[in-house]
Amino acid sequence: MSVLIKRIDSSSGGGSSKGYPPGNVTNVTIKGGYKKVTIKWTDPDDVVIGDKTLSTWKSTTLVRKKGSIPTSIKDGIVILETTEKNKYKNTEYSDNNLEIGTYYYRFFVCNTDKIYNNDSSMIYSAAVVEFDHILSNNSWEQIAAASESGMASSLWNIGDEIDIELKAFADSDGIEISAQTITLQIWDFNHFDKSDGSGKAGIVFGMKHLMKSYQQMNSSDTNYGGWNDTAMKKTVMANILKSMPSNLRSYIKEVNTYANQGGSSSSSSKGLLSKDKVFLPGMTEMFGSSYWTSQSVTESGQKQFPIFTNDNSRIKKMSNGSGDAYWWWLRSPLYSNTYYFCNVYADGSYYDRDASYNYGVCFCFCV
Repeated sequence: MSVLIKRIDSSSGGGSSKGYPPGNVTNVTIKGGYKKVTIKWTDPDDVVIGDKTLSTWKSTTLVRKKGSIPTSIKDGIVILETTEKNKYKNTEYSDNNLEIGTYYYRFFVCNTDKIYNNDSSMIYSAAVVEFDHILSNNSWEQIAAASESGMASSLWNIGDEIDIELKAFADSDGIEISAQTITLQIWDFNHFDKSDGSGKAGIVFGMKHLMKSYQQMNSSDTNYGGWNDTAMKKTVMANILKSMPSNLRSYIKEVNTYANQGGSSSSSSKGLLSKDKVFLPGMTEMFGSSYWTSQSVTESGQKQFPIFTNDNSRIKKMSNGSGDAYWWWLRSPLYSNTYYFCNVYADGSYYDRDASYNYGVCFCFCV
């Protein structure tokens, strides 16, 4: 069981017309866990104008109500009243033993003159949901909640599967994504850093097989600029994201990925940063740091996905498994020349080929 949180905003203000009310709590962060919500916040500073203190903080009260917003401090359950300022600034308060349902949390801040601030911007909602240990029986809302709470690896296993439907999509350049079913697998937990700096993305999902259509890495045979400058990243991956179900897109996290520079650069193995939502796996993520070291293609910033353990585990077939086993692209340029990208051969072994070749696509993403 976990909790989904969203802030409830309103244009209406709060406080009292008598005297100066205290300010709002700030820096509110709320995250879900099994049957609980954990909350942190910063209590307001005193209200000071010039050398005169007009309002001095005394306490913060937190009220919870199931099903609707608390309209007053008496409308709901007072779960906490603290008179120790900023006690929960760095230490989480845990609201435990919650049942399934939607809860609303409201802060009430009081000063030494007993004037309350109940500003409506200090209202948050929490939807407590139940998880199924069969991955495919969960909604993406549930999966994202488990990922955010850090519970995913205790609920599901690497290799667990779930299907999505891609809708048909074509851009002005004629690069088309056809309607198709895609079987996803969990490739790893807590593998990539989120680009916003908020920690690890909880789950990496990747395709079990390949998409219907072949795609080029670039229209010409070049690997200059590496992954960041490819048509595959800029157009194909962007179109795949647009073709995904809307109830999944909103939970996909942008993460930091790395790949060789390309262009036969001596700094190739240092790894260039990319920020991605939908992307191809890299060579080291697929084969591990010890593979093909004679060509120095082990990439900084990459580590192997544990689902890929041998050549057989890397064999993928076209059309989500209904077609033949085929070669498929990796986002890593080949270190030793200016026109190859790494790929996986039909038998699961390592290969490389000109960027303009049409090969299979196996994308991944994080929630």
